[in-house]
Amino acid sequence: MPREYQDYSFVVTQVAGRRLKRLVGAVIDEASDTAPCVVFAQLDEPQEWHRFFLQARIAFWEIWDDQKIEEEMDDFNGDDVRLVDYAQLIGGLPIRIETAAAYADAEDVTHIKLLFENGRSMTLTPDSPDMESNFHIIVS
Repeated sequence: MPREYQDYSFVVTQVAGRRLKRLVGAVIDEASDTAPCVVFAQLDEPQEWHRFFLQARIAFWEIWDDQKIEEEMDDFNGDDVRLVDYAQLIGGLPIRIETAAAYADAEDVTHIKLLFENGRSMTLTPDSPDMESNFHIIVS
């Protein structure tokens, strides 16, 4: 699993202008559907999976091949984790990603934001500024 980015802020140049085919979150059973522990995005041309999340105030972005991501999604979709399809939240798929980036806000809290061609955005936002905080998705 090649990690492309691990930092407080970065721009994911590999996704700009590409079509998103699937957007899925791995959610621990007790959590809200909009509180994933990791998000998976399948893009085309070339087809590949991107995996991203927040942890310890840092944003992580990885690119995986189909087989590894399918194995991980199968492992996640078990007793205590479920997979949630986010297609309807962002206005349906396929859709082009205009930009994807991680950024730190005025309180030095890191977020990951994807902006789509329909003007909607999806932002992964920590629940609190402390190091062990979980995160949730805000769609606007």
